[in-house]
Amino acid sequence: MPQQSEEEFVNNEDVHEVIEIPNGSVPEEQEEDDNEIDNEEMNEEMEEEQLEIDMRNNSSAYFDAHKDSIYMVTSHPTLPIVATGGGDDIAYIWTTNTEKPEILATLDRHTESVVAGAFTADGKFLATGDMSGTLAGWFHNTEKNTWECLGATKEAEEVVCIAAHDELPLIAAGFSDGAVWVYEFSDAGTPTVSSVSVFVNHTMPVTAVGFAASPEFQPRVVSCSEDGTIKLSDVYQNTQLYSLEATALRGIHPWVQMAVSGTRKTAAFTSMDGILAIVKLDDGQVMHMLDVFEGDSTTDDEGQSIESVSWSDRGQYLAVGTVEGKVIVYDSKTWKPRTSFQLEDAVTGLKFVDKSPLLVVSGMDGSLCEFDVVANEKVWDCYGHNEGVLSFAVQNNGNRIITAGDEHVSLVFNRSPTDMIQQ
Repeated sequence: MPQQSEEEFVNNEDVHEVIEIPNGSVPEEQEEDDNEIDNEEMNEEMEEEQLEIDMRNNSSAYFDAHKDSIYMVTSHPTLPIVATGGGDDIAYIWTTNTEKPEILATLDRHTESVVAGAFTADGKFLATGDMSGTLAGWFHNTEKNTWECLGATKEAEEVVCIAAHDELPLIAAGFSDGAVWVYEFSDAGTPTVSSVSVFVNHTMPVTAVGFAASPEFQPRVVSCSEDGTIKLSDVYQNTQLYSLEATALRGIHPWVQMAVSGTRKTAAFTSMDGILAIVKLDDGQVMHMLDVFEGDSTTDDEGQSIESVSWSDRGQYLAVGTVEGKVIVYDSKTWKPRTSFQLEDAVTGLKFVDKSPLLVVSGMDGSLCEFDVVANEKVWDCYGHNEGVLSFAVQNNGNRIITAGDEHVSLVFNRSPTDMIQQ
């Protein structure tokens, strides 16, 4: 008989891996190779994008003590320091002229996000307010070089806005319940803060407060509200002088922001529905009313809110900024637009530099710049924020800008690096 060939077998211990390949499928090894290539390309793109962002940071210093978004920054009137407040329920006072900002005080009397604050005109006192309705007063003890709490009070559910008088040690605060409280600070003997008047005249949240020109020793506070009213009140007499309502203002316009002119004789009010009103403060005369979006069919109702406004110091120009990112600068003689430009996202702040045509502009897209409204050109770009600039303060004649960032960081920008103290 012919010898049968011996069959060949593979033992199980010799099998390392069984790979099943369905018809038309790509082997897993090839898929892994393709995925590795795709991931490498994605990582390279992300690295290039991150590198570009890092290279566009021209700030001089940063302050990162906050652990949440920074909602408020306000500058001392004479010293290179600011106060910032954020969603971590803390406010800090810190230096702006050093490469590494120095914390001068930690203000820890708040239980909710600190959203408003202002130094008094003499710089001796500071008021801070939070979303729980707590308002705290602070005193600068120059002998100890410390900031001491004079007390804290809770008047309503939320502090919305705070403004300081240009000369007197007075602070006005607007609350979510429609009330305006005015506080007076004193350093005669033992430093104190006390409420001198309260006006419960608005029926909805007070969105902005300020002080108007007035006879000597008769300070007046002006306020506006989401209820569409504008009111002027005498601080020490605790009386309302006038109220502008729907008839005088040609309808009910929910006011969201206000800017008092340098003379404190005129104020500009802006609304959620795109209205700009110019009011003579001593008698409440409505001098001009403009529909900023008149003839614009491309902007929906939500995009018409004007939430930023600023006067130039001599009152020649008025700038407004919208939630759609549009900035319009008006000539106050004709109330016609002098220039306009567009941000990629909502305008979060506007401020003219004193004695200058330079306008500082910030946006939710992280942009920050100075714009010359006479030359109609951008003169300074400040890079470094990847998220929204929620507020800013200006120092050193417009040569230093300090921000409040949505990504928990404040940046300090200096036009000249020599403005910083080396450490």
